[in-house]
Amino acid sequence: IMLENQSLSQVFPTGQATDCSSAGMPYLCTLAAKNGTALNFYANDHGSLLDYLYNTSGEDWTASPFLCTGGGCASAGVITGDNIVRALTNGGKTWRGYFEGMPSRGYMGGDSGEYVAHHNPFMWYSDVADSSEQQDNMYPFTQFATDVKADTFQNFSYIIPNILNDADGDGTQSASALLSSADGWLKTNIAPLLSTAPFQPEGDGILMITFDEGKVTGASGDSSTDNSCSPTQPSGCGGHIALVMIGPNVIPASSTTNTYHFQDMFHTIIHLLDISDYMNKADGATDIALLPGVAE
Repeated sequence: IMLENQSLSQVFPTGQATDCSSAGMPYLCTLAAKNGTALNFYANDHGSLLDYLYNTSGEDWTASPFLCTGGGCASAGVITGDNIVRALTNGGKTWRGYFEGMPSRGYMGGDSGEYVAHHNPFMWYSDVADSSEQQDNMYPFTQFATDVKADTFQNFSYIIPNILNDADGDGTQSASALLSSADGWLKTNIAPLLSTAPFQPEGDGILMITFDEGKVTGASGDSSTDNSCSPTQPSGCGGHIALVMIGPNVIPASSTTNTYHFQDMFHTIIHLLDISDYMNKADGATDIALLPGVAE
């Protein structure tokens, strides 16, 4: 699940999942405290789409000829490089994207109401743009409740709330209001998911919840900007953000102080899916140390 534009310090004011009653997102804090949290996770860029591309391909595709920015690329389907859709297809795995507010299944158009196209990385990959079959894996979020009730999930799911529920907002809300709305959305929609078989003992479900970037001016309701890259590099990247990992195979009540970026998240996803295509900057990245057998 990708949320938006809030730094770790806004989500968890103590810097970790403690004192959840005073956290910016108490429900997410409770999940983190019981499961796993990466305490030094940093976004690669400022600009939503760049980070969504990073955690689905290990690259932001800003160079020519792709020329991607935070709001789009040179054209829909311009990215011909390796990405998770290609890897899943080649590995015989299945996927679905769930986008709150998307007008229709397989929609490849622009912004519509509270749905924004630059929060959908898949439409920018040629693998999807050139295939109506792949486009049909992109669903309005209403399909999610149906799949939860039926307990029928694909190997990989990518879940995107709309801008009023992802802590981004339309520029009129305070940071605290945005965090409260996002936390309420998670409680309403994710609590039922966590009661399904994959998230019960002996199940194999893994849920990752993170943010695209740290606090930014404007929509996040905060006047400062978090550009940090690591505990020792205060500028040049997308900021210090929360990453929470949930599931029966996550080390209970665990945390890691290792420094990670989206290529490490993507490396972990590829490893969990057993597709072995450590593409782009995910090649050489590491798994996040919240799972048994992954070194701290």
